[in-house]
Amino acid sequence: MAINPPVDAVKTPEWAALQKHYDELQSEGVSLKKWFAQDANRVDKLSFEAGDLHFDLSKNLIKPETLKLFADLAKAVKLDERTKAMYTGVHINNTEDRAVLHTALRR
Repeated sequence: MAINPPVDAVKTPEWAALQKHYDELQSEGVSLKKWFAQDANRVDKLSFEAGDLHFDLSKNLIKPETLKLFADLAKAVKLDERTKAMYTGVHINNTEDRAVLHTALRR
């Protein structure tokens, strides 16, 4: 499996959108108390299941839009492709000129 060089995340439009979102949150004032008062469905919007695990992100300083922006960034840098490459032993450690080993250590 050949893999393209990594994408520099900070040079993508998706990073710029995430930075803009952060700046907007800072300017409006980050307040969980306010966000819970404004959105009665915050827990539902920011909770999900993954296998047997339940994740509730509602008490974190994020909004539903934040998750979408992070997902967009992950797609832009081809995180899914690079994760698969890591787990299948593809040569992705350019610094040491080899495949990464930390997944092999967990076997």
